[in-house]
Amino acid sequence: NAVHVNLSAGDYGYISQAADATVKSGGLTSFASFSHSRSEGYKENTDFDMTNAFLQLRYDSKLFGALNLQSGYQDKGFGAYGFYSAAYPDEYEQTRTFFASLSSEKKIGNFTLLPKIYWRQHHDRFELFRAFENAPIWYTQHNYHQTDVVGATLTGSYLSAWGKTSTGIDFRSEHI
Repeated sequence: NAVHVNLSAGDYGYISQAADATVKSGGLTSFASFSHSRSEGYKENTDFDMTNAFLQLRYDSKLFGALNLQSGYQDKGFGAYGFYSAAYPDEYEQTRTFFASLSSEKKIGNFTLLPKIYWRQHHDRFELFRAFENAPIWYTQHNYHQTDVVGATLTGSYLSAWGKTSTGIDFRSEHI
């Protein structure tokens, strides 16, 4: 069992806070973390604001083996001064990502079974002209994308004197 906390600050309005904790109780191990950092940037349009959160639960079950559940979130906004185009240096981007997965690892003698299901969703907003400031008449909207990935895998492996033999199947759906 442990808890960690980190606070830091620096030039250009930089500040960062982070905390994580691990707790073990019986067959359950829990880990959670959270962090946030931001800065005004070392020059115009190099600011950022970023938040991360993560949770992992692991449970050792006699019936199902080692069960592992994890989920996370990230929100990141940043001034992209000239990163995408030197002609338009006032760009801005914000991304948000969510993910979750559930997996198991069950060993039966020399055979191991590994099922997993997962989901990831990503949002991206790109502004060629940040907040439409100084935007020409032809620039009428920002660029938005959302990507979803959902999948399941099943892998089996057998350990013998000759080595490890594995086979599996993977189903995946991607949507933009």
